[in-house]
Amino acid sequence: MRRSIFLLLYTLMLAISGFAKTVVWSVPPEFDTLTPYADGVFFCQKGGKWGLVSQQGKMLLPTQYDFITYMTDGYALAGVKDGTKNKISCIISDDYGVTEVKGAYYLVNRYYTFFSEDKIPVANKAGKEGYMDTSGEIVIKCQFDKVHPFSEGLASVSKYPKAFYINEQYDNNPKASILPVEFNYGDLTFATTFYKGQAVVAYNTKSAVINTHGQKIGNYSGRINATCFNKFDYTIKDCGAKERSAEYKPDSGTSIVAFVEQNGLMGYREGTDTLLHASLSTAGSFLNTGYAVACQNGKAGLLHIIEGDVKPYLEVGGKPLQQGGKLTASDKGLLSPCNIIVELGPRCSPEDYTVNIDNGTGELKPATTVASSGKLGASFTPELPAPKAQALQLRCEVCYKGLPVSRFAQQVEVQHPAPKPAVQTVRHLRISGPSVQTEKANEKDEQVVLAVVHNNSDSGITVTATLKVPAKDKTARQTLTIPANGSKKIAVVIPNVGKTETVSASIVLSSGESASGSVTLKPYY
Repeated sequence: MRRSIFLLLYTLMLAISGFAKTVVWSVPPEFDTLTPYADGVFFCQKGGKWGLVSQQGKMLLPTQYDFITYMTDGYALAGVKDGTKNKISCIISDDYGVTEVKGAYYLVNRYYTFFSEDKIPVANKAGKEGYMDTSGEIVIKCQFDKVHPFSEGLASVSKYPKAFYINEQYDNNPKASILPVEFNYGDLTFATTFYKGQAVVAYNTKSAVINTHGQKIGNYSGRINATCFNKFDYTIKDCGAKERSAEYKPDSGTSIVAFVEQNGLMGYREGTDTLLHASLSTAGSFLNTGYAVACQNGKAGLLHIIEGDVKPYLEVGGKPLQQGGKLTASDKGLLSPCNIIVELGPRCSPEDYTVNIDNGTGELKPATTVASSGKLGASFTPELPAPKAQALQLRCEVCYKGLPVSRFAQQVEVQHPAPKPAVQTVRHLRISGPSVQTEKANEKDEQVVLAVVHNNSDSGITVTATLKVPAKDKTARQTLTIPANGSKKIAVVIPNVGKTETVSASIVLSSGESASGSVTLKPYY
């Protein structure tokens, strides 16, 4: 009843509170399988072994078992395969405390997996059957061919071919612990579990109905055969007994639904709001408790609905840029830095979120974020798709631990400055050359290549000149201070001129002027 009230309040709170929602991992996607086990608890499988995990992500039972039974009357069992047998490893209480079972004891079948009157049928390695209590102790030694669940202080057991009833004191005083039956002198081949004070006994095909005192109270109208009893507890068919150990079926059905995109990936939406963009390989239905099993990259985890939106927006100059807003480009086509601001809900942890930004290039790239006052900020500089582009699209994607929980895109108009009028540049420097200083080399086989820089202005000019003769790997670089209406030269000496040849020479001034040409080198002789 308390659980039902909680679910109702939870559903109403989400429905009428007006809070936006987002999803987070409650159990990270690290298991091969996750399935509901009980309220707030899930089976988890990893590497072929099973365990239990709470919906808050706490491991209640490690993934080291081959089987775990459902919780019945406050207890469950976990164990491992031993050949074809199911060996009991531990007993689990309803607070998920674990009691280890010492010794080799096994389930007697797939139906008797529950404690009845604090006892459960078990078998030893030799196949003989008895009873274990909730502390893992053997309270009736394994000495029978078959045993069945206790009910109303008695249990049906058999030592082939005889069947009889015993109470829990059997090991202390066997003779006094057997129920005398007023049918066929107490000689039985069949004895069902008691239900509401009655059981059916038989000797071969002769049968009767008895009470818990062993007194015959009527005849049994059915036939005694292998199908006349309930497999789950050995009560007689149609007596009204219900199966006690049953698969858990959680309550489900919320306004949040899964959707599939063409690439096969799945996400979640509520109405027109997308809570999680398609990024999951499978997406199970959300339970009323706000949890859903989902798989990412082949691994299963548990998603949880939390209050609060994850809302990004574009900010320029410390103010939000509305749709239709404008950015101004510099005369070199550069745009000012912008910010993506992400508002997070009160239960969202900033360290769990990352931001990817497309600054106009068409590609989402990870951004460095800074958290402050429940928000994430990421700075970036927009880039124009073309030098004089009039608009660009800015996008961002906000991810929670790799899950895209919010996407944002905004078309932005770009204003370019008016072109500046052309300014005519007056050149005051003029270059003569390059040329050779003498027609041929001197007696040392050296010949000088030079250029003259003339200053036609009425004030002195300082300039750096670089003269190169690439074919001879010769370069001269010199800072020239040229007086008003004067000139200065720069020269480079070419050694070892042994033949007549024509080579290229060039001069470049730091003020932008340049000249080039061919010069002829001639030997002295």
